[in-house]
Amino acid sequence: MNTIRPSVLVLLIISSVATAQSKLDTAIKLEKEGQYEQAKVLFQRITKEAPNDAKSFYYLGLMSMLYDYDGAINYLKTAIKLDYADADYHVALGNSFGIKAARASIFSKLGAASDCLKQYKIAAQLDPKNLSARVGLINYYAQAPGIIGGSIEKAYAQADTIKMSDPYTGNLAEAMIRGYRKERSKEEQCYLEALSIDPKRLKAYEGLWRFYSRQKDYSKAKEIVARMLNTAADKSGAEYSAGLYYEELSDLDKAVLMFSAALSRDSADARVYYQLGKAALFSGKDLEKGLEFFRKCLQSEPLEDAPTWPYAHWRMGMIYEKLGKRDSARSEYEVALALDSHLEKVKKSLEKLR
Repeated sequence: MNTIRPSVLVLLIISSVATAQSKLDTAIKLEKEGQYEQAKVLFQRITKEAPNDAKSFYYLGLMSMLYDYDGAINYLKTAIKLDYADADYHVALGNSFGIKAARASIFSKLGAASDCLKQYKIAAQLDPKNLSARVGLINYYAQAPGIIGGSIEKAYAQADTIKMSDPYTGNLAEAMIRGYRKERSKEEQCYLEALSIDPKRLKAYEGLWRFYSRQKDYSKAKEIVARMLNTAADKSGAEYSAGLYYEELSDLDKAVLMFSAALSRDSADARVYYQLGKAALFSGKDLEKGLEFFRKCLQSEPLEDAPTWPYAHWRMGMIYEKLGKRDSARSEYEVALALDSHLEKVKKSLEKLR
């Protein structure tokens, strides 16, 4: 009977582990580069070949979150079962439950909200310095009714905790709470304080120009956008944000210029393709090109701060309507509703075609 010597067996095990790690590294690299479909296929293969690899389930959960929250929840529960101590896994699961609470039927909302809060609390306990967990708790405490755990005092306590380790993010967190409470002067001051702490970071500029726009102080909003483009280190992000600013002003030509500049720096950004498609839709110019932008958007996995796939299909349907292609429009609306059956705007668009 043939036997494998212990030294050979050890080498085989090491080789197998190294191969699995190599595949995981490749999959993560593909995900970071925006090659989401290839990354997803490889992550799924890893879960079959190495079913105890928690990180693959985690990434699959992240990639499913915005268009299939139940699928994301299942992936992330598996990741946590395999590695309970990773706070990021709990944050992601909390986010998935939060999305479910926002979109699901009334019968599922309360349970999902409770699970959302539970996961954020676990994440903060496992890693007290995890900013995503703290911000998740702030959002929950500031917006949820008291009967399901909401508490403005607890929200402020979380912001104070963040300030101790990251004053910039702590001020942004407090600004968010002040905004919920309509405390406009204090909200503005928090954004200005964050800018004074680090004028190279992007988020305070974005929060501030949006704040001034909401207050209809357009001259200050314009000034902040100019400073953002000149000073923020993330040039692609600044140009994308400036595109949103001009879009709000209905200056689509300038919006397209900014989005195109952002795209030239990062050709894998699904958000930019979506906004360029939307600009084509609302301007009525280059509608076929607008469809192509939406198709490219749909080739990428949706990001947390990007419009989801159902909205891209909805906008494509609107373009097809403008082109007089009613059957194609109907098909896109039906796909959008298949992905998210609660989109009332899409239901109305489909109803108009009947």
